[in-house]
Amino acid sequence: MRHAGFTTLIVLSFAIGCAQQESSSSAKSGSDDNSSVNDSKTPSTGTKSVKESVAAKTEVKTAEAVTESTSTKDDTDGNVTAVIGTWADTEKFIAAQKGKVVVVDLWATYCVPCKKEFPGLVKLHQELGAKVVCVSFSLDYEGLADTPVEKSKENALKFLNKMNATFHNVICSTPPDEFYDDQNVASIPVVRVYDQTGKLAKQFDVDAGTDFSYEKDIRPLVDSLVAEKR
Repeated sequence: MRHAGFTTLIVLSFAIGCAQQESSSSAKSGSDDNSSVNDSKTPSTGTKSVKESVAAKTEVKTAEAVTESTSTKDDTDGNVTAVIGTWADTEKFIAAQKGKVVVVDLWATYCVPCKKEFPGLVKLHQELGAKVVCVSFSLDYEGLADTPVEKSKENALKFLNKMNATFHNVICSTPPDEFYDDQNVASIPVVRVYDQTGKLAKQFDVDAGTDFSYEKDIRPLVDSLVAEKR
């Protein structure tokens, strides 16, 4: 009986110990599960840093886009343009300017006197642009096969940009000799002034062997035409 009681005591002690161990393991497992759940709910520091970086880059790109859309270009590059056309095209343009005086300057980059007087046309546009329409008509195109009119336009635009010629610029697509014969012009520079009805008021040229200038000759005529009511 003594041995049986002792054996029973040992078995009971072993059972109690196993129960305690199982309880401890269950508690630890529950703690680990809760920890995993909490970790899944709380974003990691690494994920947060990535999101903040993406947001920062987005803000930078947005700022750059706004800056680009609100920036302005230099007036000389943005407003100086030229079209390739004929004298017939220019006559249509002149006819469409009813109510305004029109000044057409026939010139070319190879003509030194033309370039000397060209600033006078620019000044006229700047001071009387609301009442006077200024037109430059370039005869740079020489009709050569190896120099297309587009190339002549490119060369003329360099000078026009330098002068800040922000008005109607035409690159004549007719070779000069043909244009001179058709328009009965001996050489350039030539300036034609039209009144508010589109009628040619006067042509200034060097055929008579005398020079002319915007300040001395053209501006006084333009001022008198502007003062007239037609």
